[in-house]
Amino acid sequence: MNSLGISERVQRQQVGPCSLLTLSVSVPAVVRWYGSFASNPDLECGDELTQVVLASLMDKGTRHRDRFELSDELERRGAGISVGSAGTRIEFRGRAMMHDFADVMALTAEILREPSLDEQEFEKVIGRVRASVEQARDSTALQADGALCRRLFSRRHPSHIRSVEEVLADLNAMSVDTVRSYYQKHVGANDLIVAITGDIDNVDTEKAVAAAVAGWVPHEAKRTHEMASPPGAPGMDRIPMDHKPALDVRLGHAVPVARRDPAWLPLHMGTFILGGNFSARLMRHIRDELGLTYGISARLRGMQGSMQGYFSTQMSLSRENLERGLAATRQLIQAYVSEGCSEAELSETKTTVVGAYQVSLSTTAALAARLHNNRVHGFAPDAIDAFVEEVAALTRTQVNDAVSRLIRPEGLHTVIAGSLDGPGS
Repeated sequence: MNSLGISERVQRQQVGPCSLLTLSVSVPAVVRWYGSFASNPDLECGDELTQVVLASLMDKGTRHRDRFELSDELERRGAGISVGSAGTRIEFRGRAMMHDFADVMALTAEILREPSLDEQEFEKVIGRVRASVEQARDSTALQADGALCRRLFSRRHPSHIRSVEEVLADLNAMSVDTVRSYYQKHVGANDLIVAITGDIDNVDTEKAVAAAVAGWVPHEAKRTHEMASPPGAPGMDRIPMDHKPALDVRLGHAVPVARRDPAWLPLHMGTFILGGNFSARLMRHIRDELGLTYGISARLRGMQGSMQGYFSTQMSLSRENLERGLAATRQLIQAYVSEGCSEAELSETKTTVVGAYQVSLSTTAALAARLHNNRVHGFAPDAIDAFVEEVAALTRTQVNDAVSRLIRPEGLHTVIAGSLDGPGS
């Protein structure tokens, strides 16, 4: 498992308020970029929903162009720009031909720094968000995920997921002035990061970015969100949902590990061996051998930079197999934590994880995203290569130690969503 040789070609520099990473790739005439800034929403007050609406509005017109003019500007160049909400940050990404890069980067700045936040567009966005929330009400998987996160995290943690009822109430109370006020308080050049890949000239790229961010100042909103989960005793939630005989089940607990902690990688590998793919222990035993589930997996979620997340096992069970499936899954997790993985399992998982990682870097868009995300997590540019080397160097002892210390079978919360009573429910 050799180094990919990418990091030695990454250029990193500070351009005004922007941390800029560039990577020249032999893809003729195409440029991709991925960026974000810290918005610091007050999650306890429901700012995450306001931020979702704001992000959806920002590319729907600026003070200089309505949505149709903006769309025409991009379409005639074959370019694209999108804005999205990402927890405590607002992200933006784009694509353009090399000769149009400076112009499209200027449009990106216009979208971020001078959005019109039009009231008619606001009403359309609110309607789409409301429809999406209503769809989530009917999803056993989303209902189970949300209930588990409410058990594990306070409202001030980015992994907390508000109930459908809370979100709909907030939507009903929101106005375009709410969004405009949030924009004024939470949009600025705070921890601004941009990664650019493709057929680029570093000097021209730096000039275009410098022009785009010139004079952009930070906002004054301070970080109020929690980085860790408060301790809590495990418990169970049952979410009755009519006409949903296939139950979605979640077992999980918070984990005191963030993405840049040394324990993350061995724990990630150990969790993958437990439930990362079709050859993992959970699938082989609970589904293939016992026939108790339609599908089962385990993963780490919510771990970013210095922000802690959680361990989760998710499965689909029939009512008839619910108790047996839960018992068998808990028993297998307990045995795995006690016994650990084998050398053969670790070797196979290393090959799988490294292969998937290398494939994930096969496009310029993916490379830009990886460079950006590594910077957000606080990693140096060489992390894009170091990941392969770190996976190769992992030992069975390191993986089993992380699993035995950090996965707690006795601390698993349980959530069950679906038709919990008889056939007519």
